[in-house]
Amino acid sequence: MDVATATPHIFARHPQLPDVEVRTAQGSAACYWTHTHDEYSIGIIDAGAAVYAYGPDQDRIAAGATVLVSPGLAHSCNPESGQVWSYRMMFMQATWVMRSLGLDTALAPPPFKQPLLQSSTVYRRLDRICKGIALVSNPLAIEEELVGLLGRFISATQEASSGTTAPSPALQRAKDILFDRLEELVTLEDLAQQCGMDAFQLIRKFKAAFGQSPHAFQLDQRINVSKRLLKQGYSLAEVAFRLGFADQAHFQRHFKKRHAISPSAYLRG
Repeated sequence: MDVATATPHIFARHPQLPDVEVRTAQGSAACYWTHTHDEYSIGIIDAGAAVYAYGPDQDRIAAGATVLVSPGLAHSCNPESGQVWSYRMMFMQATWVMRSLGLDTALAPPPFKQPLLQSSTVYRRLDRICKGIALVSNPLAIEEELVGLLGRFISATQEASSGTTAPSPALQRAKDILFDRLEELVTLEDLAQQCGMDAFQLIRKFKAAFGQSPHAFQLDQRINVSKRLLKQGYSLAEVAFRLGFADQAHFQRHFKKRHAISPSAYLRG
């Protein structure tokens, strides 16, 4: 196991399950900006309470609850004012999840059927999985239980879309441009012109469709890509340069706003 501590946060990874990692937070008061993950994410609440905001909705969550965050879903989980909470969050690479469920990895990852569960049985099963990863237990047993749960939680067909309307081609184009040009300083005027709408219209419609403004989305995707680059051995300075941050401090500041730890602490994990 490889563990990085940035009190009160710990990352654990099982050497034989490289596509899964678990983040444990004990007595944390850290708050997160609205952000997304490339991965499927499942969290269990061990103590305390927080507000879980996902898309246009939000719920109060407390000990025993399970949150399920689909890839690309804009969300945040923050403790109530002046309070602390404890939780474990499991991140699973989307391609691994889809392969495990026999889904076509060339298509978009299907969403979780529900964003929130209140089930003591589910909590206990996820507790066993998280502990198994932290203790480097039998990988076959861990993977069997995890894939079994994922099969229940995720839509069985990639035609399902959680009941939401797909973004318009113009908005999808804006999203693709921002992702393809992560290292560039894209102007709102340029983006709006390429998508055939005015700037105000683009901001309003983009946020309604994706849960973030264009600028917030681009920053968020830079941070998601930065995690992969850090694991590949790039230095903080190299990552900051490759992804268009003003400097290393600028990169570190935005990384911490979304993950409550520094990129160095994440890298040690």
